[in-house]
This record gives sequence, structure tokens and C-alpha cells, in this order.
Amino acid sequence: MSPPLISVITVTRNRRLLMMRKLESLARQTVASGLFEVVVCVNGDGQGTLQALEAADPPFNLLAFAFAENRGASVGRNACVRRARGHLLYLSDDDCMLRPETLACHLEVQREAPGVYQGGVRFHQEGGGWEDLLPGRRLRYWNFHGVNTSLPGDLFRVAGGFPEWLSTYGHEDVLLGFHLERAGHRLRPLRGAEIDHVGSNPVSAGDRNKARSAGSNAAKIAVRFPEMAFQLGVHPWLLAIKKLLLGPLVGGVLAHIDPGRVAYERAYLTGALEQRGELNHD
Repeated sequence: MSPPLISVITVTRNRRLLMMRKLESLARQTVASGLFEVVVCVNGDGQGTLQALEAADPPFNLLAFAFAENRGASVGRNACVRRARGHLLYLSDDDCMLRPETLACHLEVQREAPGVYQGGVRFHQEGGGWEDLLPGRRLRYWNFHGVNTSLPGDLFRVAGGFPEWLSTYGHEDVLLGFHLERAGHRLRPLRGAEIDHVGSNPVSAGDRNKARSAGSNAAKIAVRFPEMAFQLGVHPWLLAIKKLLLGPLVGGVLAHIDPGRVAYERAYLTGALEQRGELNHD
């Protein structure tokens, strides 16, 4: 049997129902099922996700494996890539549902001009409604995300894959984008290849846990790659400005305008300052 053209890379943990729903979205793709495979890492799990995947009978080739404990998204993604047979990689999280034409759009543009392409995301908010995150005309490494992105596997490997020294949430995909751009492979927008994200945008929703972790990771990255500090929002000047704007006086006013964003930015700042050792604990 000939190898697939593209490998869908997904890491999941304690989201069995979402993962099975994702398989359903993949089964509805307009491209022939033999053109793609799905490689899933179950990254520590207590819901029987691996057993459910092994019992599934999708129309495409599915390879699932598991770690006994959560080893972080970067380790899981890299492990998936090592097992992938496709020349192309498609990065996609377990809570991201592909529309029928998504893979076809990525394959078409990769055939015409191989590179790093990113499609749009529609966040479906828990209280109803949605928020679209569509790629602009020009993208840079700080826009890179691993939820709707395709690239040749060779580029992924040359860039070093995802950084396994970042074991928690936040910016592991941005750092991959940085290495790709530095190697001359800038992120390109791909219209028409949207996906549906189950759940709100963490920034708009004010997810403090993710924000704090992302801020901490940003500070870690800035130590190794100081040229990224400004774009990650952890340059010393930016931190000083954020302390002022997000403090009780100004921040209280801004919170009435956009409470979710302010909550996220405050937690992000806390994570960064904690990592830098600049936050006093009483």
C-alpha cells in the first residue's frame, strides 16, 4: 500500500468524546481516504480513549498510541511525527473539527507551492455565538498555531520540531514558527481552509490558567531567544507598561470594557513575572 500524502497529527488527553467527534469530521473529508492518515497520541488518559480509538473503524488509516502519563503536548506531537508516513504534516488539536473541504484546501496549495500554511479558526463559545480568527494577508512567526496548519515534514524536522523543554501550555507552536521563519520558511495564510474549534478563544474567555502558563513559557523562551521577548510581550519595557495598565486604577476601567481580555493579560503578566522572579509573594 502506498504511503499517504499527508498525516494528521493530534495529541489528546481525557477528551474521548471530542476525539471521536474529530474522527467523524475527518471521515467527511472530500479528499480520498487513502490520501491521508491520522496519527494520535493519547497523552496520559483515564477515559479509555486509546481503547475507543483502537475499536474505531474509520475509512482512513488510523494509528493511535499512548503514554502512561502526560508528557506534554510537544513530546506527544513530536512522537506522532516520528510515526507519520505522509510527506506532509497537518497539525490539528483534538477539539478542532475539520470542515469537509479543509484537507483538500491544504493539499491543493501544498501541491502548487509547498510551504507553511495556516487556515482560519471559528471558536464556538460555550454560551452560544462564535468568534472567527482568520489569517491576515501577512503572517509572522508569532501568529503560528498548531490547530490548522500544514507543512512538509522535512521543514518540520529541519526546524527541530516542537520544543520539548516546554512541557506546559503556551507558545511551543510560536517557537516552532520562529525556527521555521529563521530558516526562510515564513507562515502563509490559507483562505477557505477553516476549522471549528469546540470552545471559546482562551484570550477572549479570560482563561487564567492558560494565560499564566503561557506567560511563564514566554519568559522562559525570552531567556534563550531574547529577540522574541517583545513579540511575546515579556520585554522589560513592556512588562513595566503592563504593570501600569493592568493595575487596579487603569486596569479596573479597562476590565469594564473587555473583562475577558484583561483577566487573560493579568494572568499572563503574573506568569511572566513569576518566571522572572519579579513577583513578590506575601
